[in-house]
Amino acid sequence: MTLQSDGMKRTVAALLTLLLVFQAQPPARAVPTPELWETDLTLLANRTLPATVDLVIGPGVNISLEPDLDASPFQPLFLSMAGGFEVRGTAERPVRFLASNRSHYLHGSFGGYINITGNGEPQQIQARNCSFENLVLILNSSAGLFRDCTFDTCYLYISDSPVRFDNCTFAGAPASIFNPASLNETVLSGCAIDASGRDGRDPFWGHSMAFPAIRLSGYTRIEGCTIRGYGTGIQSSSGVPFITGCSIRDCGTGIELYTTDPDDTPVVEGCVIYDCSQLALEARGNLHLRDCVLANSTYGLVLYRYGSDPLPNWTLSGNRIYGNSQYGLSLYGSDVDPGDTLFDDGAGGTNGAGRVEKTSDLQVFLSNPEHLWPPDLVVNVTDAFGDPVPIVRSINNSYEAPFLTEYSIDNFGTRLDHYPYTVRAGFAKTARAEWRDIFCETAVPAGTANVTLRLAVLSDLVIREITLDPPFPRGGDWLAISCKVNNTGPSPSNRVPVLFTLDGEPLDRAELFPVAGRSFSFARAQDWKARPGTHTVTVRIDPDNELEENDEANNNLTFNFTVRAPPGPQPAGPSLPLVAGAMLVALVACAAALVAVRRRSRKGGT
Repeated sequence: MTLQSDGMKRTVAALLTLLLVFQAQPPARAVPTPELWETDLTLLANRTLPATVDLVIGPGVNISLEPDLDASPFQPLFLSMAGGFEVRGTAERPVRFLASNRSHYLHGSFGGYINITGNGEPQQIQARNCSFENLVLILNSSAGLFRDCTFDTCYLYISDSPVRFDNCTFAGAPASIFNPASLNETVLSGCAIDASGRDGRDPFWGHSMAFPAIRLSGYTRIEGCTIRGYGTGIQSSSGVPFITGCSIRDCGTGIELYTTDPDDTPVVEGCVIYDCSQLALEARGNLHLRDCVLANSTYGLVLYRYGSDPLPNWTLSGNRIYGNSQYGLSLYGSDVDPGDTLFDDGAGGTNGAGRVEKTSDLQVFLSNPEHLWPPDLVVNVTDAFGDPVPIVRSINNSYEAPFLTEYSIDNFGTRLDHYPYTVRAGFAKTARAEWRDIFCETAVPAGTANVTLRLAVLSDLVIREITLDPPFPRGGDWLAISCKVNNTGPSPSNRVPVLFTLDGEPLDRAELFPVAGRSFSFARAQDWKARPGTHTVTVRIDPDNELEENDEANNNLTFNFTVRAPPGPQPAGPSLPLVAGAMLVALVACAAALVAVRRRSRKGGT
């Protein structure tokens, strides 16, 4: 939600480099010699005044810095000094500092730089009724006062300088103030800082004016100022800024505060921040907010606490937040007592989404020993009402559900809790994949930042059938018992034992060779001499549970079969002697009959 331009970053980097040049400590202060400029002056080359010279500029004087574009098209001029700087302008006859070469804007530079290095004098700078145009003003460990001055299309870099700006005007001129030491306090009082009249172009890089009007790091007091038309009105990255009685409008974000030091507590009081396209005020770290109005923006007050941040000290009192299109108060990562905050304008105007919303991020980590993540993996997060929330995949097989709503309070003061959330991971059924629905589900209580789902995309050995050979055995047959095993997951790395039991007694312990994913394999017990009767054979894969599987319940299969009795003895037939005797009797009878027939034949023939 912080708005910055790349050009701004590069400009600041260049200025930091310049500070290294001018960082040398000033020599012991000798009796200064004043140098008086009372007529207009054009500088065509760099000019450096030693610490022993105090520059005094009379009223109505114009100082122009004109770089030689023929020699170096983009090389600015420097006016540098380490002595006193007194500008005696008046309302009728102001002093003007300018660089007329505006082509530098498109190349990350300005026509001229004025650098004032401190000399230890608390009143080193006394500048009144003067204007600075198309320039960079660098104050390095200097001190003093600018009163009734105008900065038009300038950039101010203020480092460790207790300088006061009274009733000054900044027109498209941002300021960066770096005061890490508590005793070096810069003050902006009664100043008008306005970029709304510009054409929307960044004077540094030609981009939109997305940079802050005032960027702070350290200790600064801003009182009674008006800020308008910048990406961010006031942006503080550390320290203890004190902001009071200011009016900030028409910015992307009105005030943005950040501190991780538990001893630093920025103070914002008596300010009116409104009509911001994003946030009226956001803070990460401590904040005392008193007697302020935050209105007519997208979000009113946004308070952050990230996981590693110390517990923030957020104190709210006497504030009014209304007219924002989303929530009046948005909390992330920690809670706060809104105190006596009013969430309406007193005439029925409230906030679009409600008074308060508390959110946090949820990291979902997937644990899978086999490190197999098929492309059809699905992870879902649903709230207490069963409604899905957005979730995105990040690195290392983790997912993030950002800004989960823990609870919300509507404009009538009714609280709605969205926890517990439910996280479920599994496989989507697809026609091309044979993966079963494997899932892991867990509830996420309020305040939980991380959960781990053990989605075991592991080997899953399933016994599909038990077969007999021969299929219909009889007593006395040698019987082979085999099993067919299907693996619905990845291949195990080692052989898997298979235990065969028959009628409750161990029959054999075989080994199943590694089964490739989504394929079949077989195991066979040693042959068994069948006994007539009904029998029960049970096959158990991985009987010692040494292999992690998705489903341990499908490792057993029982099969009942019957062994028939062996063939019985055949009925007894006549013995060979009896047969032979019968045949002999028959032959004798036949012979006797033949003899008798022949005898009768002879008698009849005589």
